[in-house]
Amino acid sequence: MNQSVSRTGSIISLLLGAVMISFSAPLVRLADVAPSVSGFYRVFFGAIILMIWLGVTKGISWRRGWPGSILLGLFFALDLWFWHRSIIYVSPGIATLLANMQVLVMGAVGILWFREAGGWRFIAGVLVALAGLWLLLGQGWAQLSDRYQLGVVFGLLTALAYAAYLLTMRRVQQRETLGPVDRLFQVSLSCAVIMLAATLAEGDSLVIPSLQSATYLVLIALLCQVVGVVMIARGLPGLEASVAGLLLLLQPGLSMVWDLLFFELSISLMQTVGVLLTLAGIYLGATIHKTKKY
Repeated sequence: MNQSVSRTGSIISLLLGAVMISFSAPLVRLADVAPSVSGFYRVFFGAIILMIWLGVTKGISWRRGWPGSILLGLFFALDLWFWHRSIIYVSPGIATLLANMQVLVMGAVGILWFREAGGWRFIAGVLVALAGLWLLLGQGWAQLSDRYQLGVVFGLLTALAYAAYLLTMRRVQQRETLGPVDRLFQVSLSCAVIMLAATLAEGDSLVIPSLQSATYLVLIALLCQVVGVVMIARGLPGLEASVAGLLLLLQPGLSMVWDLLFFELSISLMQTVGVLLTLAGIYLGATIHKTKKY
């Protein structure tokens, strides 16, 4: 009974976390500020919320974990720099779909570098995802604007940056275990410093133009940077990769839905098939080890 309750709790936690972070890209678009500015406020407000959370619950760990967290903050800053531009140049849904190709990058690194077993599932995932991307973007590539093409490239670079972040997280946590909230606080604060430097270097103003923009920025931090990420981190260890991979597909899937509903994204039937194939490829890549626990 306890195992059943624990498993149900993990599923609910992962499900709600995936739903929350599915709003990341739409909220970035709605915030209507420069890409680096929205990236800065996401992690800056997130760090403040996490600092209050830790201060109220158990206190903040200031003495350990920082070297690894600073490196993670750098990779996460790259992720946000590329992704937020892809969101604006392409669309929230497609940018999120491209970013989730990190699953295949992770799988390739695991097979080639860490000598993990891949098998037919990974190969099939790569081929299916590439076929989906070609149906979604490749057929009309020459007709796309330079800005749109650059947004696609930024989306794929997001996948590389996020894969580097996750691989580094795995190595850092193996060497020094730190609670998920503590680690997220340190990473958010480190990333905020880097994003602030990027914003100032680019000459963008940190002034939030309206109360509406401020509301969206706070929501990104609260729902996506803090609550959603923590819920996913807590739900993953109790589930098999096949179940977790399926639930996590809600993020790119729902991001496409929000894009269609709120930003009037228009895609053809063939492009819709491309989206579904890409999601299927991501799922296969995320479930190389069917019985593996995260």
